[in-house]
Amino acid sequence: MANSKKKDVVVAEDTATESVDKTVRPVKKSVKLDDTVLINVKSNTYGTLFFRNPRTGDATEWSHFGDVAQLTMGDLRAMKGAQRAFYENQWIYIMDVEDAGYEDVTADDVCKALMVSQHYKNVLDPDNFDQIFSWPESKVKERIAMMGSGVKMDLVVAANTAIKNGRLDSLKRIKLLEELLGCELDR
Repeated sequence: MANSKKKDVVVAEDTATESVDKTVRPVKKSVKLDDTVLINVKSNTYGTLFFRNPRTGDATEWSHFGDVAQLTMGDLRAMKGAQRAFYENQWIYIMDVEDAGYEDVTADDVCKALMVSQHYKNVLDPDNFDQIFSWPESKVKERIAMMGSGVKMDLVVAANTAIKNGRLDSLKRIKLLEELLGCELDR
């Protein structure tokens, strides 16, 4: 009888271990986006931004900061291969997937599929540059340190515009931005 009880205990322990393993490991879906999927891409650059796909010859032009254009995943992959600076300098901001059936795919998912996520950690949407002017000093220092040179230049333009419009009027904040961005802002 003692042997049959030991077997029951061992079986119960194995079952418990199996159920724990199933709940501990959440399944992470991998996003597969073929080259025809349309992606909304925003210009993160003041002035004109231009990209020509070297594979297809298709051209995309953003005339102003914040303009949105639709590019295919194939275009974005070609951009990564031919002109990586678009991602490294954060000249573009990936917004979302335009095509139906991809509503649950986020901009982060697109960046992961393109393998450019490292360039977009803690990136600030260009439409929300004014947020940075009200952040605590430590957060401003941290976020500006992570920005690419292109985004820093755009932040200089945004700061000058905010000063001109009266949205940025703290002398202390202006001096901090000048120090972190390595420039002299209009006062």
